[in-house]
Amino acid sequence: MSTSLPKLIALVGPTASGKTDLALQLAKKYNGYVISADSRQIYRQMNIGTGKPALGAVEMVCDQPSYDINGIRHFMFDMVSPDQTYTVAEYKDAVYRLISDMRREYPDNIPFLVGGTGLYVSAVIENWEIPKVAPTGLREDLEKRTLDDLVQELQNRAPDVAKRIDIKNKRRVVRALEVVLEGKSFDQARGPRMFDILLLGLDVPREELYTRIDARVDAMMAAGLLDEVKSLAAKYDWDVPAMSGIGYRQFRPVLEGKMDLAEAVEKLKQDTRHYAKKQLTWWRKREGMKCIKNTGDSEDFIEKFLQK
Repeated sequence: MSTSLPKLIALVGPTASGKTDLALQLAKKYNGYVISADSRQIYRQMNIGTGKPALGAVEMVCDQPSYDINGIRHFMFDMVSPDQTYTVAEYKDAVYRLISDMRREYPDNIPFLVGGTGLYVSAVIENWEIPKVAPTGLREDLEKRTLDDLVQELQNRAPDVAKRIDIKNKRRVVRALEVVLEGKSFDQARGPRMFDILLLGLDVPREELYTRIDARVDAMMAAGLLDEVKSLAAKYDWDVPAMSGIGYRQFRPVLEGKMDLAEAVEKLKQDTRHYAKKQLTWWRKREGMKCIKNTGDSEDFIEKFLQK
């Protein structure tokens, strides 16, 4: 039985699992376009440390910047500057507008939502109803406190929440603690179903994934990651949202003369492996996810999905 809901294919998995390359192959085969679901790749000027693909020519498509990568349109890159915030609510709204406009202008194109940021993907596919809340005095007070102090309070008040977020990212800790202290549920309410969804999860053996992560960090260093961090640190304060992310915060002690570069690189590998572990935990809990190991697996699921 066919459904009247627009189809959406979500491809998820931990960092360095191969989502970008696989999405490109699938989008080419199934006349698709790619919507990035990466909370770090939304920042301009942050390319190497976020693992952002080389963005091709840009054009405005459906009022949003579209980047050509090997002939496939890619959206939701370079949305804001490193010193700006970009909320999950803003992301979800932008994606919904994009899919709606693309469906009207290019009805035969299939959207592929691709990334490892669980909050972004879940907000879209589960239609989270996220209240638009302006910064409060509570948030301002929290932002003045040290990260260690914030993490300690979050772990005391809501240990389950602390396990689900990157507790080394001050911005995310502040937001989580703000929700907890205001007595709101950290689990978002879901609105009506908006898409017919196929959720594909890349399954990479843990040891292989960790090997890929180490190699990826080495490649980033060879590509000039340290120079990218130096350039950004010269323009922005370390407390701006983007600079607290993995790939950047690890080098602050190096630039301040408090840590050797080799030690910082190893710390980056360790933190990335830890982040990947959190991503794996997040996606294992998703209902209805189809685990795939290769291109063939994904194509089998997609063929059935598009035919129903």
